[in-house]
Amino acid sequence: MSDTITPRLRIKAQPEIAVRAKAVPPPKVRLRVLPTLLPMQIELGNTGAMVQWRYLNGVWQDLIAIDDIDTTVSVGTVTTLPPGAPASVVNVGTAKDMVLNFGIPAGVQGIEGPAATVAVGATTTVNAGIPAAVVNVGTPNDAVFDFAIPQGPAATVSVGTVTTLAPGAAATVVNAGTSGAAVLNFGIPRGAPGILTSVVAGANVAVDTTDPANPIVTAAGNVSGPASAVDNRVAVFDGATGKLLKDSGVILGNSASRNVGTAAGTVAAGDDSRIAGAIQSSILSTQGDILVRSASAPARLGKGAQYQVLQAGATDPIYGALNLAQAAAVTGILPAANHPDATTAAKGISEFATAAEYRTGTDTVRALVVDQVWAAAGLAVLTDGANIAVDLAAGFNFGGSSNAVLGLGGDRSLSAPTNLKNGQTGVLWFGAVTSTRILTLNAAWLLLDGVEAGPYSITTAQELGIAYVIRASRTYVTAIMRRAA
Repeated sequence: MSDTITPRLRIKAQPEIAVRAKAVPPPKVRLRVLPTLLPMQIELGNTGAMVQWRYLNGVWQDLIAIDDIDTTVSVGTVTTLPPGAPASVVNVGTAKDMVLNFGIPAGVQGIEGPAATVAVGATTTVNAGIPAAVVNVGTPNDAVFDFAIPQGPAATVSVGTVTTLAPGAAATVVNAGTSGAAVLNFGIPRGAPGILTSVVAGANVAVDTTDPANPIVTAAGNVSGPASAVDNRVAVFDGATGKLLKDSGVILGNSASRNVGTAAGTVAAGDDSRIAGAIQSSILSTQGDILVRSASAPARLGKGAQYQVLQAGATDPIYGALNLAQAAAVTGILPAANHPDATTAAKGISEFATAAEYRTGTDTVRALVVDQVWAAAGLAVLTDGANIAVDLAAGFNFGGSSNAVLGLGGDRSLSAPTNLKNGQTGVLWFGAVTSTRILTLNAAWLLLDGVEAGPYSITTAQELGIAYVIRASRTYVTAIMRRAA
């Protein structure tokens, strides 16, 4: 070793390692480590011109010139070599940007020490939720481990279903829950029928034990009833004890003991031909038929057509059209005393107003029917144009065809309504075609307080409804309604 170099030696203390120093001629000191270790130490030196490196007590080797000290140095790979192989450092980069790959030999196998022992000490159960613990109460070479093990949560057991099995079947118990929360379903076989061994006969009671498992018990004796009972009368209970009988005073006829049928000795019923003069159900073949008396026997009068009436024919009843003039005694015209309006020509004849007549509201004699009233409430069709006319005699509610909104093809004005009827109400429905449209109302459409003022913008995705009511020849707008189309 050069006297100008101050060597550095690092010894890492480990268990069971002894270091011995032995004097040798100066300036050297020899150290011996047992067991033999080979710690690798790399030293760097500066000669003024070069940076050098070496393994401890090895040969110095140039690493880099001082002039290139601004270079970069990074570690590449580190490879473990066999024990005794020479160490190596190889620059796989450049002189300015070095990448050093190191090859370091493994140390020599040390001397095997005494075998260690491991034993289990105490094992303690601690409460659930406490962390488990293992403590070495021995030495590193002769370990004795004490264990603290927490107990698990308390298990639960409950009864699930209980099923009765056939006699002789094997009983079953099935856990339908978990190991910690058991739910036991039981299957329990029914016991076999027992054998009756002692049935004792008594007064008016006899026992047949030919089959001991199914003895037959019969009773004979008198019932308790009044001595004044009459033969063949029906016996009924006397009181609520269920023990006493009394005479009901009723004698059943012969039919009470006979079956219903068509053969001799049975009770006739239904269309049995033995029932003389009865009307058999087979005569009526269609729903709505009526039984009438013909010249000699009951007969079927088939149902008439819709709106026909039952009339008196020349001999038998018949169905015919409603025509009061068919009867000689009725002319079809009611007396004036029964109809105050003597100026009306056809009195006593009901005429029904059509939907169009109901919308007009000018008829004074025709009656209303439900379907025509609802038909009149349908949307009357408006015509799209610059000025849209509204004839209130044509309807109550207005819009486009097929009860749809009236699609506006441009900006429009709603003209003053005509043919106003006091009390009429309704809604006018509008939509927009192609793009947003503007609808302006004529001044005759009077807005109530709080109603949205126009002109009204209608997008293609909207429907606009104008609700109105007529009072004293004025048209009031009660609401402006909007909804998504």
